Amino acid sequence: MTVSRINEWFERLGAFQIAHRFKFLVVILVITVIGLAGLPKLHLEDDTETWLTRSEKQKEHIKPFDELFGNQDVVAVLVEADDVFDPRVLDAIERLSTRLENEVPFANEVTSLTRVSVSIGNDEGMQIVN
Repeated sequence: MTVSRINEWFERLGAFQIAHRFKFLVVILVITVIGLAGLPKLHLEDDTETWLTRSEKQKEHIKPFDELFGNQDVVAVLVEADDVFDPRVLDAIERLSTRLENEVPFANEVTSLTRVSVSIGNDEGMQIVN
């Protein structure tokens, strides 16, 4: 499906919605009221212990980490260069990322400029590249 066909479909959908706007507004209002009625039953959990399923061994290792550092926040490393996209700089960033991932205890993930996926739109749709 090309981008122009998708755009034509959304154009027809928009015209249909405008032609029946009062019906759409009533449906949106009803859905909103139903959603608000259930709001008192909403329970939020912001504790990372409930988000992640960890084995008992991992939980044992995380306790001393939490006691030592107090949290599991993100640590950032700033790399300054004249041209950060220079292949030599990118190679140094990748080597640093690999060392951090392999040598820092309890590091779950390293997000790096060399490991980021970028979405690019084209005539055929979307392409995701590193």
